[in-house]
Amino acid sequence: MSLLFVFDIDGTLTESNDLHQRVYLESLKAFGYERINPDWGGYQHYTDSHIFYENGRFNQMQVTSSDLTVFERQFHQIYLEYRKHSEIHEIPGAGDFLHHLSAEGIPFCFATGSLRSAAEDKLAIFSDIDCVPVLSTATEGITREEIVKSGIEKAKQTYQISHFEQIISIGDGMWDYRTAHNLDLQFVGVAQGEQREQLIRLGAEHIIPHFQGIQVKELAK
Repeated sequence: MSLLFVFDIDGTLTESNDLHQRVYLESLKAFGYERINPDWGGYQHYTDSHIFYENGRFNQMQVTSSDLTVFERQFHQIYLEYRKHSEIHEIPGAGDFLHHLSAEGIPFCFATGSLRSAAEDKLAIFSDIDCVPVLSTATEGITREEIVKSGIEKAKQTYQISHFEQIISIGDGMWDYRTAHNLDLQFVGVAQGEQREQLIRLGAEHIIPHFQGIQVKELAK
């Protein structure tokens, strides 16, 4: 049976949610947004690109895809400054799990609401794994659904598989769960504490605290 794993990055494979949010907020202000809509749960799509456009409207500014390109360049420079003093750690066991998939030839891809420049840097902590060919980000898409579908298509091309019989989406947040639900994909949450309880309330049934000791067969059942 052809199996594909679709991974979110921040909070799923890397402990980088706080870093990303700090950089992103500072970047929005540096771009010239005087006001930022603080209701993170109220955005229709939880992606860097959508939130950029929405805050443009919030500030009554007409922003385009060209502006997003300029914003990402500014974002990347601010991100690099933060990274000088901020180390990114993996979620326990994430690297070993990815290396196991790679060694066994099990297809996987990455679909994130992050802009590409930051996503590539975060994935770079997993040495010896070429993540870029199967990475889909908010630089190329606005909705989570678009991004995940793009990741799946990249995986088909990379692994030369026309159809995956089972696709497992792995993520840490409510947007990951909702996207998997909307696309009729199997979902595995990576969460602990209140975040785990939130996923359970949404309807998630399979949640792991991290990847240590996790076997492929446990997730693919």
